[in-house]
Amino acid sequence: MDTLDITRDKVRDNTNMAINQEIDRDTEINIQFYKEQGAAEIRARIAELDKEWDIERTLQLNA
Repeated sequence: MDTLDITRDKVRDNTNMAINQEIDRDTEINIQFYKEQGAAEIRARIAELDKEWDIERTLQLNA
C-alpha cells in the first residue's frame, strides 16, 4: 500500500459513514454523467479541476 492509499484510508476511516456514502454517490453520478459526454466536455471539466487544484494549493501555501 502506498502513502496515498494510507492517507485515503485514514480520511475515510475518520469521516462519518453517511458523508462517505454521500461522496461515493456523488462520485458515481459524476462518473456516469461524464461517460456520456464528449471529449470537449471532459477536457473542460479537467481544466476546471486543474484550476481548483491550483487554488487549493495556493490557499495551503498561504496558510
